[in-house]
Amino acid sequence: MRLAWLRRGLGGLLAATLIAGGGAGAQEALISSLSIDRSLAPPQNAAVSWGTNQMFLGPVVGSLGVYVGAQYNDNINSSQFARESDSILSGGLNLGLTWPATDNSVLRVGTGIGWLEYLKHSQYSGLEISPDSALTWQIGFEDGSLSLYDQFSYLQQGTQQPALANLVTLPRLDNDIGARVSWEPRQWLLQIGYSYDYFISPSATYDYLDRDSEYLFTRDAWRFAEHTQAGLEASLSLTHYLKYNQGASQSLSVGPYAEWQATRAIMATARGGEVFSSFDPAAPGQPGSRLSSGYLGLEISDKPADFFSHNVSVVRETELGINQGSAYLEQITATYNLSLTITPRISLDGSVTWQKGSQPLEAVVAYQSHGLIGSPPPPPILVPVTFTEHFDFYGGGPTLTWRLTDKLTSSLNYSRWQRLSNVPGRTFSQNTISLNLSYNFW
Repeated sequence: MRLAWLRRGLGGLLAATLIAGGGAGAQEALISSLSIDRSLAPPQNAAVSWGTNQMFLGPVVGSLGVYVGAQYNDNINSSQFARESDSILSGGLNLGLTWPATDNSVLRVGTGIGWLEYLKHSQYSGLEISPDSALTWQIGFEDGSLSLYDQFSYLQQGTQQPALANLVTLPRLDNDIGARVSWEPRQWLLQIGYSYDYFISPSATYDYLDRDSEYLFTRDAWRFAEHTQAGLEASLSLTHYLKYNQGASQSLSVGPYAEWQATRAIMATARGGEVFSSFDPAAPGQPGSRLSSGYLGLEISDKPADFFSHNVSVVRETELGINQGSAYLEQITATYNLSLTITPRISLDGSVTWQKGSQPLEAVVAYQSHGLIGSPPPPPILVPVTFTEHFDFYGGGPTLTWRLTDKLTSSLNYSRWQRLSNVPGRTFSQNTISLNLSYNFW
């Protein structure tokens, strides 16, 4: 019976892929907006569902959980020639609070705060705040809502960043604060938003990434049904780097998008369009640059049975560069995820990702000139050289989860990642195995 359901689900997913064709992507402002979509609840009144395992602090509903974990990583520094292995311990808490301030407004905050401890390389230990941490306040009005939000994260690890190689940690703080208005007169959906993003690294090694950005976003669509709509999206990103030699950049993207509830089990989202970027010169007398490219993507999720679900996504996008001397990163990413409930308390999840990208990199080449006969040689002349790296990054693995009790859950994960590059010294493989325990108090 289950095999029949699996065959039906895979067939439905393939059919939806062939029907939908092409799809989703983003640039900085659109990437930010899609991330905010996940943080904001659907526009509605402030009614709250009261659960039996939640704590009440007057009108505030709270949830609190703790977690501990251990991971072995055979290549923590993502190196081709000088691999370093280590065991990493982690622990922290997850906190959620919901306050229905009025009949038409609700305030929510959710965050995960933890500590990573490297047993052999303690200099890499540090604090992490999960990237889905957010404070949101939604105020409803007739046919629409106003959402105020602050989304924040602080991350240490640089692993599994496809554009990076030969490093362990990349400390970075990212805070995005803004507002969005959604209006739904009859069959129309109109959205407009503005946010200010502050990205900074506390490490002097990576302070070339320090920047602030302004994001503007608008979406206009026609709603054919509750979960089916199509329209246009446009976004504008204005980024200013804090280092004097990093210049600034501007990016404009525009294109159609569609969300389609094909069946009760299959949901498809597609978007695509053009993005136009310009990069100011890093120093006086140097030329600026321009980049025109397309973004596209597709995401299809399918749940053919209560015990099985899977989804596939393909995204092509252009982002700001993360390496020294890299103004931008162009990449295409394909991901497949599945989730299978084996018993009411045991489940198996799996994920496979393939990424292909290119980015400009900068290196310093030393040229030695010849001095006068009989005199000591002059110091070498250092000349910066820019070249393009092309890379492939792929991997993934399974996760087995066992719900030991209603509040205690354990999970075991294995993953393998491989990076291939046309630049010597930037090809590597990495294997990790992790064991995690989490406990929800309420």
